[in-house]
Amino acid sequence: MAKEKLDAHPSGAICCCRKAEKFLFSVYDQGYPKKAYRMSANMIGGNPEPGDISPEIVLIKEISEKLDPNHASEKKFVGKVKWASEADIRLIRNGLLGGIQPMQDFFIRQPEVN
Repeated sequence: MAKEKLDAHPSGAICCCRKAEKFLFSVYDQGYPKKAYRMSANMIGGNPEPGDISPEIVLIKEISEKLDPNHASEKKFVGKVKWASEADIRLIRNGLLGGIQPMQDFFIRQPEVN
């Protein structure tokens, strides 16, 4: 088998509440640059940037950024946003960060989406 060059080693989290029997996903909003992805659910996580040294660091950074209780009240392409309370955002963020359990790497091929 020939070696394949990877263009990214993203990290993603499967976030679930066993008690409520529900999963937590991110949702791309109306301002997301790729129209095909707008309003679709996705796992919380993201792609590494230069200087990120491990998939776990990427995940911690992404959870901290996406669940930031100190967010702006408006988004550039969306307008005013009705956020959860700062206390709820902190509770969810800290619960996710405190419960990270590394699983394994997966190799996925995905065609380009416009």
